[in-house]
Amino acid sequence: SQSSPSWQPGDKQHSPHGLGVKHISINPEQESSVYSLMVSSCVPRPVALVSSLSAGGTGNLAPFSYFGVVSHDPPTIMLGICTKGGGVKKDTIVNIEQTGEFVVNLISDWMVEAASHCAGTQGG
Repeated sequence: SQSSPSWQPGDKQHSPHGLGVKHISINPEQESSVYSLMVSSCVPRPVALVSSLSAGGTGNLAPFSYFGVVSHDPPTIMLGICTKGGGVKKDTIVNIEQTGEFVVNLISDWMVEAASHCAGTQGG
């Protein structure tokens, strides 16, 4: 994989899938063991790109560097979510509390610039 250093906010993020890279979705309930996946997916220190929806259906995508594996049976992860200034909860935790759902995606080289951009506070 390769990064996209020329990526700018507003640009469409290219995908490696058109280049023959295969996307795999795993349902842990259908696997006999996910040990290898769990111990190899969080090294050396990945950044989790967490997607969530508000109770009203508004999407949110945010990177988190405090993320890791807790157990492989059952497959369990931890996600550390700090507060905004003044102790205000971030949208991600509000959404998780409202819906009980979120998705953790691992950031690859090809999208690191776009992921880094969404870590900041943008006005538009």
